[in-house]
Amino acid sequence: MVSDAARARTRLHRAAKAGEVLDVTEEPAREVPAAAIRELLFGPEAGKLDPRGVWLRGARITGVLDLTDVRAVVPLVLHRCEFEEVLTGTRAHLPHLDLSASTLVGLDANDLVCEHDVGLDDIRSAGISLVDANITGDLSLRGARLVAGEVPALDIEGALIGGDLFLHRDFVAESHSRRGTLRLLGASVTGQLSLGGARLTASNGPALAADRATVGESFFLNERFTAESDSERGTLRLPGTGITGQVNLGGAHLRATNGPALHADRATVGNNLFLDEGFVAESDSQRGTLRLPGATVTGQLSLRGARLIANNGPDRASLGNNLFLNEGFVAESDSTEGTLRLPGATVTGQLSLGGRG
Repeated sequence: MVSDAARARTRLHRAAKAGEVLDVTEEPAREVPAAAIRELLFGPEAGKLDPRGVWLRGARITGVLDLTDVRAVVPLVLHRCEFEEVLTGTRAHLPHLDLSASTLVGLDANDLVCEHDVGLDDIRSAGISLVDANITGDLSLRGARLVAGEVPALDIEGALIGGDLFLHRDFVAESHSRRGTLRLLGASVTGQLSLGGARLTASNGPALAADRATVGESFFLNERFTAESDSERGTLRLPGTGITGQVNLGGAHLRATNGPALHADRATVGNNLFLDEGFVAESDSQRGTLRLPGATVTGQLSLRGARLIANNGPDRASLGNNLFLNEGFVAESDSTEGTLRLPGATVTGQLSLGGRG
């Protein structure tokens, strides 16, 4: 008698050879062995697969899907699947990877190489590690929810993203790791980086650690983006980060208990830096709430309508155009060093303080 696993393996092989989707969402037996998927990607049948690749929907994937060092010639698309073990893919080479709307125990794919996009929209997972990954297209986690324990929720340190990085549309990430919740240290994004409307929570590390990262276009943290952390290193870290376009935190809310809410020492912004439209930053730290020592903003820095609590000011900032602190801008502090400090700052254009503070 043919087992359910053997039957699932045969059906998946047939679908992949025909370029069809195997959808088992409504079937009573939804289990598909992980080994069957791995075998298709690099086994003896790999050369017979349709160029559309392996497409599977609604399956419960049993066993460990281990793609370590696998060099696939066709895309892998696993939509709305449930994994019972961590998906591993260290040094894997794939034309395209899409796990959208799937539920994962975790994804460990450091040094992954993907020739097109990596789609992780609407996934549910613990920690995802893509350290030093090289993705030619977009990396998308729109609507994803990542809840990790002692590891970062998303770690893409040193990764190269040739397209855009999408972490918006109600993206949520939480972690207890001292290394932070969202790690982009030294990462390079050729296109835009979008966290609009995202929510980041960190217990022990920064909510976002993007030290020395580079963004080729604009960086969006608006649309009610929120981030909070208890870390002494701060909540939103951008020291040494280079952004070619604008940085928009309009309407964002940053909360820090022990460190700065925004720490952007030596950051470079090639266009405008918007901290306006109801932007709120608050911190209990003696180091201040908003820190920009040595930062360079080529365009304008706008804090129109912003609210800074316990702020020590942008320190030695270089502002290439205008500085707007008006239209309801509020800054308050209990510090003996003052509320708003700009020692050594240079403003090439106009300085407007038409608000209240």
